[in-house]
Amino acid sequence: MKLEDLYKKFDEEKRLFRNKASRVEWITTNHFLSRYVETGDTLIDAGAGSGAYAFHYAKQGVNVHAMDLLEKHVRQMQKKQIPGVKVEQADARDLSHVKDETADVTLLLGPLYHLKEDDEKKQAIAEAFRITKRGGVIFMAHISPRAVFVTESFLYNAEFLGSDLYDSKSFYPKELAFTFLSVDDMRNLMRGVEHERLHHFAADGLSELLTDKLDNLSEEQFDAWVAYHLHTCEEERLLDYSHHLVYVARKL
Repeated sequence: MKLEDLYKKFDEEKRLFRNKASRVEWITTNHFLSRYVETGDTLIDAGAGSGAYAFHYAKQGVNVHAMDLLEKHVRQMQKKQIPGVKVEQADARDLSHVKDETADVTLLLGPLYHLKEDDEKKQAIAEAFRITKRGGVIFMAHISPRAVFVTESFLYNAEFLGSDLYDSKSFYPKELAFTFLSVDDMRNLMRGVEHERLHHFAADGLSELLTDKLDNLSEEQFDAWVAYHLHTCEEERLLDYSHHLVYVARKL
């Protein structure tokens, strides 16, 4: 499926806010981002989608350069343009228009979902590191094949288990619109990249699987669930059962 067609089906504008389950990813990612983004910093969001994180931090006095490959997302960002945000269409694999060591913080929170080949992923990661200052921080999101196997089995496709829709040896789903990286896959991808790993966290944990139950919680109960999630979201044994994970690196 072409990326343009995929995002006709998935509304990125509403994805992080459509229900309590989706808010877990937003809350968790900001929980970590807020430790590293300061007023006056330069933040480059390479794969900004409709700009949720970009505009959130621009409103806090951060200088933001937001880019996305899809014209649809660029138009959405342009419609809500505010001072301090530069918006343009760009491919995360080629940010040659951005000078070396420009950003204090760089976000790569979408491109690794869609790049099929390891060389393409490495290219996007290399570009994110190139444009980040020494000592700066890079946030890179990926999707776990383990979590997708579970939700495909129990939420989305009654015919999935026992089918040929996944590799019978690795149990990686196949023929889906996204690219998957397990925790080990992501860490292997980062071998040879000079960096310090700061965090590798579960952005949403079991939220997608538990969507109906989470949406029925009171706000007080939901806050308690989020507190539990934040307490456990870096536990190694739980990481691969999160749909979305984020690898956080400091450039050395």
